[in-house]
Amino acid sequence: MQSELGESEPTTGPDASLQRLSQSPAREEKKKILWQLNQQQISPEIKNRLQAFKDMQKTSQGLQRAKYKLLAGGPPHKKKLLTVGVSSALHPHESRLLDTLRSLFQASSGPELDRVVVLVSLSDSDPERLSQTVANISDLFRTHIEARQLLVVQGQLGGPPPLGTLRPEDRPSPCEALYSAQKADHALLMNFAANLSEYFLMLDDQVRCMPKFISSIYQTLSAWKELPWVTLEFSSLSFPGKVFRSSDLPRLASFLLVFPKDTPTHSLLSEFPLLLAQNTPIRFGSSVFYHVGNLSGQESACFPADKEKVFGEPDNPTASVRTDMVVLSTNTPQYAYTLNRESFATLSPVRGNHLTVILEEPQKVVRIEVLTGSDKESKYQLQQGRVELGYGPLEDLGGCARYTLLGPVVEGRLDQMVSYEEDSLEALGCIRLLVLEAQESWLLIRQISVWTTEYEEEEEGADLGPRSGRRCLCRYLMVVVSLVLLGSFLQERLEEHLMYSLLVKASEQPELSVGRVKEGASETCMQSELGESEPTTGPDASLQRLSQSPAREEKKKILWQLNQQQISPEIKNRLQAFKDMQKTSQGLQRAKYKLLAGGPPHKKKLLTVGVSSALHPHESRLLDTLRSLFQASSGPELDRVVVLVSLSDSDPERLSQTVANISDLFRTHIEARQLLVVQGQLGGPPPLGTLRPEDRPSPCEALYSAQKADHALLMNFAANLSEYFLMLDDQ
Repeated sequence: MQSELGESEPTTGPDASLQRLSQSPAREEKKKILWQLNQQQISPEIKNRLQAFKDMQKTSQGLQRAKYKLLAGGPPHKKKLLTVGVSSALHPHESRLLDTLRSLFQASSGPELDRVVVLVSLSDSDPERLSQTVANISDLFRTHIEARQLLVVQGQLGGPPPLGTLRPEDRPSPCEALYSAQKADHALLMNFAANLSEYFLMLDDQVRCMPKFISSIYQTLSAWKELPWVTLEFSSLSFPGKVFRSSDLPRLASFLLVFPKDTPTHSLLSEFPLLLAQNTPIRFGSSVFYHVGNLSGQESACFPADKEKVFGEPDNPTASVRTDMVVLSTNTPQYAYTLNRESFATLSPVRGNHLTVILEEPQKVVRIEVLTGSDKESKYQLQQGRVELGYGPLEDLGGCARYTLLGPVVEGRLDQMVSYEEDSLEALGCIRLLVLEAQESWLLIRQISVWTTEYEEEEEGADLGPRSGRRCLCRYLMVVVSLVLLGSFLQERLEEHLMYSLLVKASEQPELSVGRVKEGASETCMQSELGESEPTTGPDASLQRLSQSPAREEKKKILWQLNQQQISPEIKNRLQAFKDMQKTSQGLQRAKYKLLAGGPPHKKKLLTVGVSSALHPHESRLLDTLRSLFQASSGPELDRVVVLVSLSDSDPERLSQTVANISDLFRTHIEARQLLVVQGQLGGPPPLGTLRPEDRPSPCEALYSAQKADHALLMNFAANLSEYFLMLDDQ
């Protein structure tokens, strides 16, 4: 979401796009240039995520069929600038919602309220308490209801339960029940709000609002209007203060309902911008909301404590200041950065002028505040400008190699948190104030303040409750999205290589094993050896050269060399033989299968979950695996998959008993054609990777050969059941 700006004025790239934008009088031309600028800022990987997410169903069935009941007020007659959304799960003997609404209206003037509509979504299973709450709201805020500034609704999802909500037969933990209800409530709120206004502000029912918060948000939205963003955060609290474009609300509402019931809403809200190419939070330093009151006993156990970050005095690191603006007399640019009452004044700055703070040592800065204009009368402010962050300091304190946008100057000031991409090791080298439009007046740069630490830092590894570890959820989603984007090409290649390479590879080569290994002889046979050294030649060296090579063709060449180094002459011969083989071996073409339980699904599924099990006496590990699989999956999830179990056992009695146990325990899934049990046998002459009757294999060779045949038979049967195939084992 950030643009990179160099020191010079190039004729191509983002700078040139901005230059053309400022010179172009036509609105359509501006839109076109902004689109081009946005495309330059988005990496190919992010574009893939974005396209895949756009292709998702915009609203789930539960939202498409949602039903709403109007409890008080009515929708505004025309589209507003901002919807203030409050979702409230009512609690007995608590008036926190009424206090929040009272604070909201008291902090806002009449002209401010003319631009907004306040939408309250109530959820309560107690009709009497719900009715009393609506009556209280109607009495206290009658004026705002009559002016169509306040609207109270109750919503209910329609259709089958979405993935992230609970079914009637579920037995959720207390936290799961809270997460599920919270996601459904917020999804219903956003779904209703999608067409009420241009922007959507999320609050909860335990906040207080600072005076003129609507004006503050309006001014910020105006400054960010032509810039790419997904979420603007006017508070460091987990829920309150997040602003979205209303056009994104259908996606966000559906996104909340996609994830499992044990995923809290605040984790998903922090991940949603990543899917639309905003890699770091855009959070403003001065919060306009603060939290009051305490959560109930169960809520406090399931949600992290929501505290606003507190900062002490700025601690500007040692730095030098450079500018190309007019310097008058003894009024030096350093005054703008020194923490005192002195300031830097200049006359008639032009577009492209800058004042740059060059840190003596790169720092991890957490907050930056830039103040322009006089303190009392707000004269001599920077009218059009932006603050940029510089990385890669140049020699002789000449600035930085590249710059990214922190944010625009709003009403002569900027106060914003500095965020870094996850696992980023890069520290900040420069802070640049850039003039975007000439002004025929004085410019006073009163103070540039920098914070490198928070006043009260959260302890490393502090207990965040069930929230911990949730930031990885969207990483998994993005992996899945990337796989979907590869489409049929990936599926075709995976089927070819996974199904048939097992039979081609000689029997003395074990399959690679990750995670838990099987008992007995298998434990000895399934080990892989990895070296400890860091060679200067071979694959590691090739990878090193790859990372240093800028040319695409050179990268291809190095990858080819890496591939050749990793393939021994013996494997090369096998690879060539594999290329020359028929796509399917005779053993698989003539394979015979016996249907032991269930039947194939009536239509092609999204995913086949394949389990190959070589049965062992006195072991119930397969039954435990199946039990875990079905218990971890909801009804809507299982409607998309078929579980295929392939059994192999030379003892007919034990095989028969296992099939009977599966049929008894999972009868419902078998009848729904969600579970299918088969036994397969290769036909024709023995393939290269299997054993002939006259062979005298070692114990490991016998295991390798049987395992490869079992998995090849499993994949061969699964090829036409679904679009994708997931491999599991029986442990």
